[in-house]
Amino acid sequence: METPRLDDLAAEVRVHPVHIARTFRAYRGLTIGSFLRQLRVSRACFLLGEGDLPLAQLASDLGFSDQSQFTRTFRHATGVTPGQYRREFARGSR
Repeated sequence: METPRLDDLAAEVRVHPVHIARTFRAYRGLTIGSFLRQLRVSRACFLLGEGDLPLAQLASDLGFSDQSQFTRTFRHATGVTPGQYRREFARGSR
C-alpha cells in the first residue's frame, strides 16, 4: 500500500491541495492521513485473522515504516497489539 501524496491527489482531481484536504475533512470528518490509517488498520485486522505473516512483513506490506510504527498505530486504533489481536481473533481459534 503506497501512501499517495496530497499534491498528487490534488493534481489528479485538478484542485488545490488545501482545497482537497479541507473538503475531504468536511465530508469525512477526518483528515486524509487518518482515513488512510483506518484503511490500513482495517486491512491489518483481516490479514491478522486470516493468516500468519510475520508482523514485520505485514507492517511493510501495509505501508508502515516499520513494525513499531505499525504496532503503535494498531494499538491506538484497536486497544490491543497486533499480536494480541491475532491470538484472540485468528480464524479457527474459537
